[in-house]
Amino acid sequence: MRINDTSTSLAGGDSLNLANSASLLNAPFRFQVSFAVGAGYSTGTNLQFFLEYGGTGAANNKDWVRINFDNDILRLYTGDGLGGVTGANLGLYTNYSDFGGYVSFDLVIDPVTHKYTQVIVSGAKTTINWTSTITSNADGGAIPWTASAGNPGTMLNLITGSNDTIVVDVDALSVTAIPEPGAISLLLLGVGALARVGRMRRLRNHR
Repeated sequence: MRINDTSTSLAGGDSLNLANSASLLNAPFRFQVSFAVGAGYSTGTNLQFFLEYGGTGAANNKDWVRINFDNDILRLYTGDGLGGVTGANLGLYTNYSDFGGYVSFDLVIDPVTHKYTQVIVSGAKTTINWTSTITSNADGGAIPWTASAGNPGTMLNLITGSNDTIVVDVDALSVTAIPEPGAISLLLLGVGALARVGRMRRLRNHR
């Protein structure tokens, strides 16, 4: 998906309903996305691009995820559950990738506690695990969500500022379930059992 905002007097963007993800949002899930910001964005105009997953409109405090590009700075928003939000600084976009190159976000969200439990940002230049930083901040890594608003939904919103020009390509978007620890243990047991059967067969074939 490409967002190309060429107007300095109008906001731009688009929305996409990820309706098929609804069944995954009752248990911990992984949200992954990559975006590339073109070099010719309007510097100095602030808050040039937002990516939000969950709400039906811009900054309505009902999001699972809110990421912001602001004059080369990347921010992941956290909330206090009462309507207050904070943009946690994830460093410069250009620390991860040159303009035009993709920066990827790998987030895990617990919908019961309404908190991020994994935050990893990567690009061609570096990968940084921000999990401990985000989960130890004043909000405890809470998502930008207001309790009275009910759980976020499945809308993906891509939003540019009203006084900005910017080109953003969005790709590699996915929402996936996180296997429960018990399921992982069963899977590992199954793999171990298959390995033992294979060894036993090889031993019998060599007798």
